Amino acid sequence: MLIITFFISNVDATSKCEYKEQAELNSMVANIKTSYEEKEGILDRNEYPIPDSILGTPEEETYVGKYNYFGVNIINLTNKFYIVVSNNVNQEIKTFNYSDAKEGIISFDWSELSVVTTFTLKVYSSNETNCGGELYRTIYLTTPRINEYYGYDLCEGANDYYLCQKYVTFNTVSFEAFEKQINDYKNEEKTNNDKNDKENKDKWYVSVSNFVKEHKVIFIVSGVSLVVISGVVIAVIVKKRRSSDL
Repeated sequence: MLIITFFISNVDATSKCEYKEQAELNSMVANIKTSYEEKEGILDRNEYPIPDSILGTPEEETYVGKYNYFGVNIINLTNKFYIVVSNNVNQEIKTFNYSDAKEGIISFDWSELSVVTTFTLKVYSSNETNCGGELYRTIYLTTPRINEYYGYDLCEGANDYYLCQKYVTFNTVSFEAFEKQINDYKNEEKTNNDKNDKENKDKWYVSVSNFVKEHKVIFIVSGVSLVVISGVVIAVIVKKRRSSDL
């Protein structure tokens, strides 16, 4: 009897999660989105060294150490779901419920910016549904690492080049490879700019030439008219001078 009762109870519990509700949950879970944003924090004065360049200067007293980190956001989570978040760096696991949201957003900070990090967010149905504990969606979010060559003098004039970006996702490259690729990029850009300048000049000459060819009759008539008018003016001036001399 106990076995039969247990079996019937399980059937009843499972049957509560009907297809209609599952379809509604599938529709709702698609609205859950994730993103990250760069943020800036302030360090305690005892946690960072004062730069040598300002030691002994008035700036030393007002210097404030800062650091960057990422704020990870999860939006559109409802009380129908909860999220389990893990990452590939320290394997830390966090669970977020709808009650953790502030103004509809769940946020947590990530300060390990030296490596590319992939977060795995598993969305489960909550006990507010008849399908509690079921996995409805898995979301992956990757945050970049800070580029060790960002801000180098070599990047001046090449700030848009991928090796000079502040945050990157590629593997670390040696300084020798970085220097070579930057110089190659700058040389290529200079060659392209020179080529574009020459092409623009050539286009200008061609445009002027074509314009003259297309309106040569006007130019000829205008030229003849100018010569005639100039001759008449000169003749009048000469005549007036002769009249004055008389």
